[in-house]
Amino acid sequence: MPVKQRLLVLISKRTFWLICTVLVAVSIAAYSFYGVRVEARVAHAGYEPSNCPISKRIGVTVHNYTFHRLARARIELEAWRGNRSKNILTNRWYYFDTVTAPFSTSFQCFSDEAFTVHLEKAPTPVHEETEEERHIRIQKKIDDEKEQERLVKIALDPKSTEYEKQDAIDKYANFRTTSPQPVEASSSSQPVSIRISLYSTIETTKQLQELTAGVTVVVKHIDPEFY
Repeated sequence: MPVKQRLLVLISKRTFWLICTVLVAVSIAAYSFYGVRVEARVAHAGYEPSNCPISKRIGVTVHNYTFHRLARARIELEAWRGNRSKNILTNRWYYFDTVTAPFSTSFQCFSDEAFTVHLEKAPTPVHEETEEERHIRIQKKIDDEKEQERLVKIALDPKSTEYEKQDAIDKYANFRTTSPQPVEASSSSQPVSIRISLYSTIETTKQLQELTAGVTVVVKHIDPEFY
């Protein structure tokens, strides 16, 4: 066989095996890539931005690397603090119900008692009404009631024109929506206090920094459902 032909045969064989190797590698990569992939993490408050609100600190990202539409997924999560593998989450299973199209990604936030802050603000003193303010409030209430009675009479009076009736009805409706409802103040000389349960942004951030410090979220299991 001429040298030229032998070289062509050798090159053809090498090309063939190279193509086979590439195809096998691509097939293995596609097989390992295909499926549903889940990433979960907890945003460390005060140190990094988060797409999740304070009440839901666990962010879960689902990648649907399949040809089917993902309806939902049941995801088992654990959260570890530092180098300890003890699960600190209260819940075990989280239900991801965002519909995800083929080869697309969805994101959802979840809450857990492990990252929930409950704050109660100290009683806030209510302004004690002075005698002059009380007199002004009572007088205004009397005047407002008289004005409402006058508007009602105009609206019901057969002698009133349609324009007058409609004008009285509009003023009465506006009057009812804009007039503040007075709150009776205590006559006691001691300031009146009320207890208000609310989130304080600064205090909540401080506590969340402690709760989320060194926490890593681990995905243990995924149960996807397609349709």
